[in-house]
Amino acid sequence: MSVVKAANECPEPGQAEVFPAVCPVSGLPIRAEADWVYRNPGGTYVTSFALIGERIAMVVAKGYVEEEDMRQAIAVAERFKRQVFTANTSYASIENFTQARGGALAARRRYLEYTNRLKGMMGSFVFGLPPFFRLSFNLTRRLGLHRHKVRVVKDYAAAIQAALALTNEKPVAISSPRVGPARCPDDWPLAAEPRVDRRLKPPPPLRGDKQEEDFRDEVNKLLEFLGGIDPHHPGVRRRRKGDGDPTSPLEPVYGAIELMKQDMDHLVEEQHRMLQALSRRRDELRQKSGDLERQNRELRHLLKQHAADGRALETGIMGNVHGILKPLLEAMHQGASSAEQTTRLERLNEQIDELLGVFAPQLDSLCFNLTPRELRVARLIRDGYRSQQIAARLRIATRTVTTHRTQIRKKLGILKQRRNLRTCLLAIPDDQFDAQKPI
Repeated sequence: MSVVKAANECPEPGQAEVFPAVCPVSGLPIRAEADWVYRNPGGTYVTSFALIGERIAMVVAKGYVEEEDMRQAIAVAERFKRQVFTANTSYASIENFTQARGGALAARRRYLEYTNRLKGMMGSFVFGLPPFFRLSFNLTRRLGLHRHKVRVVKDYAAAIQAALALTNEKPVAISSPRVGPARCPDDWPLAAEPRVDRRLKPPPPLRGDKQEEDFRDEVNKLLEFLGGIDPHHPGVRRRRKGDGDPTSPLEPVYGAIELMKQDMDHLVEEQHRMLQALSRRRDELRQKSGDLERQNRELRHLLKQHAADGRALETGIMGNVHGILKPLLEAMHQGASSAEQTTRLERLNEQIDELLGVFAPQLDSLCFNLTPRELRVARLIRDGYRSQQIAARLRIATRTVTTHRTQIRKKLGILKQRRNLRTCLLAIPDDQFDAQKPI
């Protein structure tokens, strides 16, 4: 086993956690390295890492952890992950706290922040938590502060079974009689007898906290009380039989938790009211939007109808003027009996032309873009010839004349079939139409 030192934080030979070569529960191989261990200079905190199989990480924490200890342990954890997992590997973690003595608040906060940043972590199975550390852990888990699956289990055997189920690792039959649960000490189910280098002094003993033992029963009652809290329903159901009497030393903690739950209930209720108000407002806006869209559609339809009616009226006026009024004026002009009648008829003809300038379509003869054949068809249509007559006159098929009529409509912007093509052609002043040159 190789040894790597970093700032007096890596273990000396013989001081690292000793793991068996094979897991006594699953039969999977266990891999451990000396540089996967952090021991603080005072020997009051040790963290060891090991790989079980291919996708299960084992973490063993001993002693009381301070913030700096947690920072150094996280650095070792990162080194361990880089060496055993690829970037896309998903894995489970087993965390053994049977010899842990708790930790500082800053250390626990750093631990929570680090685990929530982990990529590939499918779930974590924790066992052996000391009372106050278990209280803090359950609070964070209960409040949903862990972003991955976390479960507190009874012991190592339950943890490895849960990790196997999560990662789909296949257990291996154990053939060696020397490896098995019977050889595991009571304080840690996976520990082997350490081979201590006698040339080195043993590390300082891990410090315990006598006060934690005194409060063990009270903490267990508090954890039971926390288990009855439902974040999704208002109120807290106090169970005095399990919580202890009001003189319990942790009674202020119960009161603080109840106040915190009341605040949470108030926030949840307020959020619920806001969501309901937003939902109602969203429904109102959807209804108003639908009404506006319907009104817009009706208005667009009315505008189109108005424009179509206006174009039809203009076309009718132009057709009547060119088909009836203009020929009549021409006949009256030829039959005028005096110069005064001729003058009046010419003046009337000029006024009619001025009026036609208002109603006539504003078509630019240079933009007709008619082909020579289309121009000849258009002039024949303007002169009153029907499609069969045009086909006979130009010696083409009637279907070809129909195609020319369609193209003439498109180029003149006459999109509605109900508008008469001849009437629209008559609406174009003679000088503009005669000036049209084929393309």
